[in-house]
Amino acid sequence: MSVTSTPLDRSGGAIKGRLKDLSAHGLSVITSAELPPGSMVRVEWHSNVFNGRSIYCDQHGQEFLIGIDVDGRVYDARQDADADDPDPKCSDGKVFR
Repeated sequence: MSVTSTPLDRSGGAIKGRLKDLSAHGLSVITSAELPPGSMVRVEWHSNVFNGRSIYCDQHGQEFLIGIDVDGRVYDARQDADADDPDPKCSDGKVFR
């Protein structure tokens, strides 16, 4: 899934990348440009816009894997779990709460 990451506290332009993972309070993206830890960034994904701070930036082959702690919530995992299944299960069949 394509994303656009824009550093907010340094010059430069938008950085195209891919969404790797997301959680209730953050996300990770893979980009061709480094975004050092502590950098403020805006990430646009479809119609969603997230502002946050990079917390890690690791070499990932020729690219960089960047973890971003977002302001607010990416989504409410409890609400999603309750809507999808009143007794959500992990891939191994165990129930989680």
